[in-house]
Amino acid sequence: MNNFVVSEINELEKKMAGYQFLLNYRYKNLCVKADPMALLSVIVNINGEDKEIEDVADVSTPDDYHFEILPKMTNSLEEINTGILSYHPEFKPSTEQMEEDDPDTQYLVYEMPEVDKDRRDFLTEAAKSLHKECKARIDEIQIEATANFSELFSTNPESLKETKDAISDKHDEAIDAIDDLLEKKLQEIDEAYAHYLEERQEQESVEQEEDNFDFTKGMRQESDE
Repeated sequence: MNNFVVSEINELEKKMAGYQFLLNYRYKNLCVKADPMALLSVIVNINGEDKEIEDVADVSTPDDYHFEILPKMTNSLEEINTGILSYHPEFKPSTEQMEEDDPDTQYLVYEMPEVDKDRRDFLTEAAKSLHKECKARIDEIQIEATANFSELFSTNPESLKETKDAISDKHDEAIDAIDDLLEKKLQEIDEAYAHYLEERQEQESVEQEEDNFDFTKGMRQESDE
């Protein structure tokens, strides 16, 4: 395989990898669990100047379903909150105080939206749709490259077969990669749905215990009377 062909195949591999990265980026912004990558596009306007989130705040994830945003500059909470919610209006924000060693400092906490059945269904369909779109783009790259090399090597069947095989290998690797991204995203969605059901069950159990306590207390009061 000559250097020109190798170079061209490397280029199409980069294009396919670009769509893989884009799919992963879209999945991170199809927020289920808290992932700092979902905040990369956030722009915060402070005193008329646009800044990226990492320039104005430290971001942490205390657990799978919360962001903590600690401002680097005083009196910038409102601007940071506006910037984040403009990109992710589905986040549930709250303001918290630092511990006793720094009681005057406030920070933002964002809770990921609950993944109930309706949201699970929406996220699942969205993840599959994004995967389908990405696969179509990768297929197009393979088809176009194969057509171009078929014309170039129309009189050299051995070189054409070698090149087609190389293109097919790169295509299959890219498809395997985005299939893996889809599988992981669907698993993440299912885990968040299970988390939601578990929390609902715990809440219902607490409410049932409270109802039982109130009922028992009421019966005792009637008995005393």
